[in-house]
Amino acid sequence: MLLGREGKRMLALRNKTNEELFNLWRAELRFKYSSEKALDEARRVITKFEQFLGGYPPSCELAKTYLSQFFDRKRNTIARYAVLIGQFMKWYGDPLTLYLKQHVNISTGGRAWQAD
Repeated sequence: MLLGREGKRMLALRNKTNEELFNLWRAELRFKYSSEKALDEARRVITKFEQFLGGYPPSCELAKTYLSQFFDRKRNTIARYAVLIGQFMKWYGDPLTLYLKQHVNISTGGRAWQAD
């Protein structure tokens, strides 16, 4: 089986423990956020996701289960959490496709408004 650079990277990520995986992602977050407040929020959400997983490897099903516990929150909060988890899952190689009621397309991180 021939894998490109990205395929080899994803395969290497799959062989890491959750602790190693999430530590790599926390380091990656530094390049995604310029404000300390946003960086702290992203780290907080991803740490809670790591704790939710326990020792299980990340998957789209577990990510959706994790996000479902926040549906009593405001829509913007749910969308923010979903984008943060979606970014992680895309980096991990298992993109999260999730459409919220307000039509936030998590796979692209942007809004997908429907025309009536």
